[in-house]
Amino acid sequence: MKAIDPFLPVLAAALGLAAAHADGVALDPLKAVGALLLAAPAFMGFRRTTLRVAGDIANPVTEFIFALLLPGLFLLVLVSGTDHFVRGAWSWSAFAVGLPFALLAVCLPLMCGFEARAADLEAGRDTLAAAIAP
Repeated sequence: MKAIDPFLPVLAAALGLAAAHADGVALDPLKAVGALLLAAPAFMGFRRTTLRVAGDIANPVTEFIFALLLPGLFLLVLVSGTDHFVRGAWSWSAFAVGLPFALLAVCLPLMCGFEARAADLEAGRDTLAAAIAP
């Protein structure tokens, strides 16, 4: 999961730029490059902060909120925010483009959690994957 973490926000910013372009907004190259360059550091800093706040708490609710929900919402805001940055106004098309992407991005850590489910059950850790499936 750590290998694709920097690519998710860049893809989210690219989706925001594509949503603006699809609606006929002329893309400013400086804004487009700025949005793409700042997306990964912003997401990685947010992700590091949420993981630091969650700590080593092995609680399914905490894991759901800090490892799945908040990063997914951040990616959705990143798509909409990039579109707003380029367009200068709110657009529902960016939200509609970003929602499926955010949901798919939320599924990635959940799938990784199911890979480690057997080891978590043996160690007695109470993770989200262990709580979902018996």
